[in-house]
Amino acid sequence: MTDKRCLKRTVAFWQFVDAASMAPVGQVDWPTFMAEVAENARNGRSRHVIDAADVTGAAYSRNDVDHLVLTETRDDMPRQQNRDTGTVTDMVTTGEGWEVVESTFVHFLPFGNVFGLLRSQITAPSPQAVARWINATKILNMQLAVEPVIDPERWRYLNDAGGVSYLEFAGPSVVLAKRVSGPLDHYLHPARYATGKIGIKINVGRTRNPQDDQQRRDLYLATEELARSIGLENLSTAKVRTFDQDNKGVQAETINLIKHRFTIKRDIQLKSGVNASVSELSAFDAIMAAVEKFEDDLRAAVRRDPME
Repeated sequence: MTDKRCLKRTVAFWQFVDAASMAPVGQVDWPTFMAEVAENARNGRSRHVIDAADVTGAAYSRNDVDHLVLTETRDDMPRQQNRDTGTVTDMVTTGEGWEVVESTFVHFLPFGNVFGLLRSQITAPSPQAVARWINATKILNMQLAVEPVIDPERWRYLNDAGGVSYLEFAGPSVVLAKRVSGPLDHYLHPARYATGKIGIKINVGRTRNPQDDQQRRDLYLATEELARSIGLENLSTAKVRTFDQDNKGVQAETINLIKHRFTIKRDIQLKSGVNASVSELSAFDAIMAAVEKFEDDLRAAVRRDPME
């Protein structure tokens, strides 16, 4: 029987990079950054409009470390149902000064500008929104973007191949609301009005003619964008078959990107009762447990020199 005091949420790991070049940046002093975030929050300067939504940042201290909590104002009011009668009514907030939000919990690791992230719901601020919120604070003298941290060997193999002859991915229709660019935006367009789960499979010929060459490169770019802008942790399926686009001797291989990401599902303790929200304490305990499990692999994944 499922413990109704808990729910499962995914902890995922991302890396901040330069927004213009998508290259790694020097290690940010995150404790100093968070000290300024806390000061801004005390003075009412922590709310910024990100992707047309109000996103507020706050510091949450745990074991003498400041973590970041971002809350996004929901554009709809949740509904509630009576278990016995099935009657459905709108929920209400505490008062006029209160609003419904979803939360994203962020822990900054001390290397590689890597951060662990847990979202209360898929509608909570995304990893991309975290970077845009940080940029909006103007605390740092740089503009950041994010990249998912993926097993470097599989990702390097995909990069060496340079082409993808088959791409398959699936997930809830809510992922269609995420902003994407390039070929992926084109592939997702027919599904924009879906209301249930989505599943997309694209198979390109493996002959070396110009049309197939361009499509395989487009699928390669779509795969990168899939990981960067939608996030593998939001998908139930993400598979690619590599193609040696430039005749470098790279063998074709099917890569299951879901298995090669750094994510883990954790039980999250609710504050109280069945309908309560995720607590900061439980969220960050889950993230820290994931850090303990993956720390060595995460360090290797973002290390510039394999011999370090």
